[in-house]
Amino acid sequence: MGSGKKNYKALRYNNRQWRKETKNKQEEVKKEKSEEDKRKFLQMVEELKKNENNA
Repeated sequence: MGSGKKNYKALRYNNRQWRKETKNKQEEVKKEKSEEDKRKFLQMVEELKKNENNA
């Protein structure tokens, strides 16, 4: 009976670690995506400015 409890604790610990890792990965992906969106937006603004100057 004792070993079952140990396994349960180990599984819970692993699950916690896994959740932390996946959460961190998701946050990194969000950051990268928002930075990419910012870059695209700034690029669009630059193009609009160029078009206005040419017109």
